[in-house]
Amino acid sequence: MHVRHGATPRTLAESEIAQRYRDRFQAATGDTDRLHQAAASGLGHPSAYLTSTEPGVRPTVTHSPGWLALAAVPAVRGRARRRRPRGGAA
Repeated sequence: MHVRHGATPRTLAESEIAQRYRDRFQAATGDTDRLHQAAASGLGHPSAYLTSTEPGVRPTVTHSPGWLALAAVPAVRGRARRRRPRGGAA
């Protein structure tokens, strides 16, 4: 496997290739974990609504309607830029 180092390509050592594969799979696992976390936090709202009651009052919803839940996380990693407020001090 070749990578560019400046203007010249160089061949990666076997240990460097192995490290890149480890990093790739670790990043994929992290992305899956973030997706599960986003889905779980989103499902908390309808679940809380369906089970919420006031003391001595019957639940407002007595049946479970169908729910469609979607969760998304960015596929490409990036860094967010911090913007300076307009007209503010620099």
